[in-house]
Amino acid sequence: MSADKPTLVLVPGSFASRVIYETMICTLESRRYEVVFVSLPSVVERCLAIDERPPPATMEDDAYHIQSIIRGIADSGQDVLLIAHSYGAIPATESCRGVTKPARTMQGKAGGVMGLLYLTGWVPMLGESMKDILAATSGTRKSPNNLTMEGPGYLGVSTELSLNLAFPELNHIETVYWLSKLSLQSLNSVGGELSFEGWKYVPVCYVYCSADELNPPYYQRRIINAIEQETRKRVKVYECNSGHFPNISNLDFVVDVVTRAAQITASEDMDVWNDSVSPPAIQLSSASNEHS
Repeated sequence: MSADKPTLVLVPGSFASRVIYETMICTLESRRYEVVFVSLPSVVERCLAIDERPPPATMEDDAYHIQSIIRGIADSGQDVLLIAHSYGAIPATESCRGVTKPARTMQGKAGGVMGLLYLTGWVPMLGESMKDILAATSGTRKSPNNLTMEGPGYLGVSTELSLNLAFPELNHIETVYWLSKLSLQSLNSVGGELSFEGWKYVPVCYVYCSADELNPPYYQRRIINAIEQETRKRVKVYECNSGHFPNISNLDFVVDVVTRAAQITASEDMDVWNDSVSPPAIQLSSASNEHS
């Protein structure tokens, strides 16, 4: 892999294991990026018997696991572009405490998170949880009750109730196939509240999916606007006509965005600040396929 490129740390959405992102990972690796996929503790395979499942993990458990991976990469002197999809945006944002490139520079250390790329991510504000976000968007989604209880402490995705939600661009056979690949999600992960706004301290890019039925476009816009208002920085937004899994339905576009996000964040003239001080505004250059 190329030493002048950041390591890509990929945080999946809820219910999602590596298989959902395998083609994306392989394509990025073919472009000489090192990709580290994070298997979230809150996600377990459906095939596990109830008595073989681990105790349901929390959002904080997910965040700690992500942070440990980032710290190991950063300690080798490597920069990180942190990519987070869907629910993964919450623990990924939380995990940035103390491991951003500016924070590590203040400590005399190399490496760290130099940018965040959210793929239709549910990015919370301070004190918000996935439970809060679901409550805020439940009235505008076609089927807010597409989840099922799958034994103590775990949720599953109903295939029947999700046919028109997760993969609206795919045909019926493809949709059923990908829904069958989803795993179980810990119920405990839903209530974890954000205590660190990682998006305040590094450049942010966002893949805005205009056909997303799970994270509605209006809510994605609300997230983008909130980040810009809080930080007085422009979020680099890339718009596509995809549903909630653009890595499957619009792979080439997503890979292109990742490549460009890595270049944007790496080229930023970033002043050094620590995690307790609001950073100065960062202006990002314009590019095509972006939503302002």
